[in-house]
Amino acid sequence: MSDDSASPGLFSRMGRLRTGRMIVGAICFLAAVGYTWQAFQIPLGTLAKPGAGLFPRIVGFAAIVISIIVIVEAIVVVRDPEDEREFELPHGKELRHVIVFFGATVLFAVLLPILGQYLAGTLYAYGLFMYLGKRRPINWIKSAVYAVILGVGVPWIFVHFLQVSLPDGVVLPGLFPGLY
Repeated sequence: MSDDSASPGLFSRMGRLRTGRMIVGAICFLAAVGYTWQAFQIPLGTLAKPGAGLFPRIVGFAAIVISIIVIVEAIVVVRDPEDEREFELPHGKELRHVIVFFGATVLFAVLLPILGQYLAGTLYAYGLFMYLGKRRPINWIKSAVYAVILGVGVPWIFVHFLQVSLPDGVVLPGLFPGLY
C-alpha cells in the first residue's frame, strides 16, 4: 500500500523558510535558557544598588520570550505559498562577514576577563570598524576615536550612572592600581 494518502508531516507542510525559522528559534531558546541560568549565578544586588546580574537576567528573559514568539510564528502563521522563499545560508562575502563577526565576538569574550571591559570593548569596536570600513575608506584615527567612545564611554555610563559593575580585567588595574 502506498503512503501517498498519508498527510504530510509538520515540517513538510511548513516549507523550508518556516522550518528554518522554527529551528533557529529553538536553538536561540536553548541558548537563552542557558544564558539566563548563568545570569542567575551573578549577584542581583539590591533595589537601591542593582548588581551585575540584573541586566543579564532582563536580557535572558527577553531572549526567551522572543525565541518563543519566533517558534510560534513559524508554526502558526500561514502565508501565501508564493511568499515562501528558499532558505539560503550566507556564502561569499556575506559568509566572510559572519565568520569575522563571530570570531571577533569570541575573541572579545576570551579577552574580557583579562583586559577588562574598557580595553577589550575598545579593541573589539576598533577591529570591527576597521574591517567594516574596507568597503568605504575610513581613517584609522576616526576608527580609533569611535572605538574609544564606544569601548570606554558606554561601559563608563553603566558603571558610573547605572552603578552596574563590569569586569575590570587584570591588565589595567595592574598598570593603574590607584584608578581601580
